[in-house]
Amino acid sequence: MNKQQPSDETQKQPARRQRLPGTAVGLRILRIIAVLSTLILLALVLVGSLIVVQGQRDEIRPADARSPRHADTLTNAHLAHAQELYRRRLAGRLLLVADDPVAVQADLVAQGLPEHALLPVEAPEDNVADFQNIAEIARQQGIESILIVSAPSELLLDLKMARDHGLVAHGAPVATVDFEPQTLFQASLNYWQYVLFGSG
Repeated sequence: MNKQQPSDETQKQPARRQRLPGTAVGLRILRIIAVLSTLILLALVLVGSLIVVQGQRDEIRPADARSPRHADTLTNAHLAHAQELYRRRLAGRLLLVADDPVAVQADLVAQGLPEHALLPVEAPEDNVADFQNIAEIARQQGIESILIVSAPSELLLDLKMARDHGLVAHGAPVATVDFEPQTLFQASLNYWQYVLFGSG
């Protein structure tokens, strides 16, 4: 009997079977990447939504002090808002977190605010160190609660940092709209960077 020679297609099958495991691993890696990407996107969207909600919530109430964030590098609206809250007697002191807080203090004294109500706080390199300084000065001055005057997109992170350092903190957003997609994306990244790595 003549033995039928295996066809070329039959000869290629083992090679195909050998390549299948590698293909399966590749697909599995792609699925894992897709799942992780989706989770990261959902986390950013979730925090972005919380940023918008917090940035629109004015929690003005009596407090021991107010803290306009980075007073000399942000707009005059931050200082104006903080002064308004002070004059409404919602807090007795202003914590001035700035690169040159003494100069900011002098400007506010020239505008009629009493010097004893202004507590200069030099701004370090990052926000975490900012709130370490604020918490330390607050403890020294017997301050337990603060109103944070900040840009709406930064308020959620500022409040978390303040509370993580033992302060009773409430938000007083400056009346500016900065909820552009790029701003929200960066603010969400900053929030997760602090939550996961403790830096900001």
